[in-house]
Amino acid sequence: MTPIERQKILNVGILTLPLHTNFGGILQAVALYNFLSGEGHNVTLIRAAAPRPLHLRLLSRALRNTPFQNFFGIRGNFLLLESHTPFLRRYIATQTRRLRGFYELRNFVQGSNLDAVIVGSDQVWRPEYGMGVDIRRYFLDFADEPVLKVSYAASFGLSRWNYQDYIPELTNLLLKFNAISLREGSGVKICCDTFGRDDGQVVLDPTLLMPASFYEQMLPRDEEVPQKKLTVLKYVLDAIDACNIVEKEIVQSLGADVIVTSIAAGNNSTVLTVPEWLSKFKTADYVITDSYHGMIFSIIFQKQFIVVPNMCRGGDRFMSLARMLFLESRVHFDGQDFQLPAKEIDYEHTHSLISDLRHKSVAFIRKSLFNRVLK
Repeated sequence: MTPIERQKILNVGILTLPLHTNFGGILQAVALYNFLSGEGHNVTLIRAAAPRPLHLRLLSRALRNTPFQNFFGIRGNFLLLESHTPFLRRYIATQTRRLRGFYELRNFVQGSNLDAVIVGSDQVWRPEYGMGVDIRRYFLDFADEPVLKVSYAASFGLSRWNYQDYIPELTNLLLKFNAISLREGSGVKICCDTFGRDDGQVVLDPTLLMPASFYEQMLPRDEEVPQKKLTVLKYVLDAIDACNIVEKEIVQSLGADVIVTSIAAGNNSTVLTVPEWLSKFKTADYVITDSYHGMIFSIIFQKQFIVVPNMCRGGDRFMSLARMLFLESRVHFDGQDFQLPAKEIDYEHTHSLISDLRHKSVAFIRKSLFNRVLK
């Protein structure tokens, strides 16, 4: 390795939403971590958490460890998260402990000699999605120069900024970013019109930085008996009538020999690991979902799909991705008349588009981090 190549190896921290039981949230963090590690960087996942008084933390610890009860849902959520722990330890080897508040985060950055902090992906710039973490943390208020500040595929979640009181302070924080990328085109517009940054660019969600083979090697090793019938996977976070209408039309179009498999977030009766969740998409013939990452993994595994955008959780992200890949016909909004697309998705064309977008997204990351080397 040459001296110049050694200079390009950086200590990089990733800050994303707290990893909970959200499959897409976990996988986007895993993807970005492993992409950066594959580039040769020393990567650490920064686990920000909301400040809580000691007595509440002790109470929470007692409730999560006491069997035969689930007060406030604490033990149930803890057990769900525990089911993902082996996967997270395997694919995100270096993580901080929970860092609560500005000073713990700042002390970590200063003490670990980080060269850069990347915030993203997911809806990190949507205040109510931070699980109690101050929104200023996601605008990297705790990282001072010379640490490089970069956003990768950050999302506001909505097509406009609705939190006027935050604008002055967040504008000042965004001005200190060395490079900004967003997951949606609407995010680029918000950065420009609301915060005065006109240099933001759209990049792919981190999960699309990695090839299908990266996820296929995660799948359970148990040999499955091949299904003789076609399988429709229904992965719906918030049940609405539109999803049932879509299901009926798809089942009718596929014929009689169809199995419909439903999995839903937050259903404690069906605890899936991340590999098991991925396997459901890999083995399906058709997917119905209102999940953004459900849409993405349908595309990664080259499945025919219909997505019914979950507008409360953020609808713009679906159309932003669909437009980039010319898959608008696969997006059905609640309240519209539904008609099954006449043609199947041409995945040779779709993955050619993804390859071009991946090249641009990777170029953004490399250029953003190389700026640190040039200083």
